[in-house]
Amino acid sequence: YVMGDAEGEGEGEGDAAIPPEVEEGLREMLLLMDDLRAELNAGGDEQTQAIVDFAAVVEGISGDGEWVVMNAVEESALLVALVPALRRIGDTEATEELFCTGLSGLVNLAGFGAAHAVFTAGGLDLFLELLASPHPNVQFYAVAGIENLTANIDVASNPEVYAKLYDARAEQFIKLIGEAERPLVQSCAADALINLRKS
Repeated sequence: YVMGDAEGEGEGEGDAAIPPEVEEGLREMLLLMDDLRAELNAGGDEQTQAIVDFAAVVEGISGDGEWVVMNAVEESALLVALVPALRRIGDTEATEELFCTGLSGLVNLAGFGAAHAVFTAGGLDLFLELLASPHPNVQFYAVAGIENLTANIDVASNPEVYAKLYDARAEQFIKLIGEAERPLVQSCAADALINLRKS
């Protein structure tokens, strides 16, 4: 798709024009992402609310809306603010719920098609650090994030990704986490290990 002009005519070689209602949805989503980015950078209560709102937007993605959200996330550079905001919050018992809320949005974005944007924003580094978390829920999101990133061929075939996974001993951590007696964690870890072995 390409953005259309006022008459809805698209530019480009054979690309379909974006219908006006989708184009308007994209503009609105870009404004929302820009607002969330500003709130993430502000810190404090604004940062907390931005993380909750971000996760809710991602959770609410449905078929046609997926493209709009992915495009807005990439164009707004929201993730470049989100990853450092999550690091500032930190992985502590007091912040675990908010931290996991933000991680869930990041993990889901990687699974919905924004894996490259998540990787570029430092998401892989964050997930690798969190494999050693003392909190099982945080470990789950770290494994799920790695699973989603390595399922994307463009990310998985990047030599930098392989080097980071190897240096962090990701495979060993994921095997240990996969031994948990939680079926969802076991399944996610098994899929992540398959993806790691392919990359």
